[in-house]
Amino acid sequence: TTFDPWGVVANEACASGVPIITTSVAGASGEIVRDGENGAILPLDVDAWAQAACRLLEDPAWHASRAQAGLRLVQGHTFAAAAEGIRQAVVYGLKARRA
Repeated sequence: TTFDPWGVVANEACASGVPIITTSVAGASGEIVRDGENGAILPLDVDAWAQAACRLLEDPAWHASRAQAGLRLVQGHTFAAAAEGIRQAVVYGLKARRA
């Protein structure tokens, strides 16, 4: 991507145990996509992407470790957690308004 505020596809990939290859401009980069941990954050360079994809396909142990990391990183990103975040923001806003 050249611009992506978040990209739910990253959550879906992690939840499915699929390592991710993305760019630094994807909103999920650094939070649930961590370079070297559950995939790769790369520049828009065809050779770099091809090398990363080949490594995922050719190295089962590397693929498996990235898949497990993705499952772990996405655990807290649930509908319940999102709803709680919204609730907390509303409470904060109401308190700030009263002050």
